[in-house]
Amino acid sequence: MIRLHGDPNSRAFRCVWMLEELGLPYQLVPTSFSNGETREAAFLRINPNGKVPVLIDDGDITVWESLAINCHLADRYDGGLAPMTPRERGEAWRWSFWAMGEFEGPIDAVARRGATLEPGWAAAPLGVLDTSLGGTPWLLGDRFSVADINVSVMFVRPLLAKEDLAPFANVEGWWKRLQARPAFECMRARSGR
Repeated sequence: MIRLHGDPNSRAFRCVWMLEELGLPYQLVPTSFSNGETREAAFLRINPNGKVPVLIDDGDITVWESLAINCHLADRYDGGLAPMTPRERGEAWRWSFWAMGEFEGPIDAVARRGATLEPGWAAAPLGVLDTSLGGTPWLLGDRFSVADINVSVMFVRPLLAKEDLAPFANVEGWWKRLQARPAFECMRARSGR
């Protein structure tokens, strides 16, 4: 049985969506960083960083960091979400890490450090994403993949959710397609987002 340690309101929601897309049975082990659970010795043995999420797969594979967890799940389980060629692999990893730097970094700086962002802070990366989605429904072309999950979950985060997507018609259409996925709804129900 796959166990996912985390609070569904943490980055674990990215992994919940992935698990739901793959249709894999899993146990969500509620683990909160806010009440000190992630600093307890038992938890530190599975993630010495003291952070969630952590995935324990098949009892002997432990993966932490939500992007790494999703990449692991896509690679290990045949659900059609893994990149299938070296070109797709490069694109999927590029988009995943791009989202971490362009969206997640600034959003976390606001959430953790009380930083402020200039109005329109997301316009440049949204423009990049919009251009890339021109003429294609998904980040890897005609098929939904782990890259779409890893990038799009940032639009669930409150700061990015407030951005007006109307000037970015390709992103807006992509976001609507993502929200229509049944696994997206399952993730939303579990996380309360």
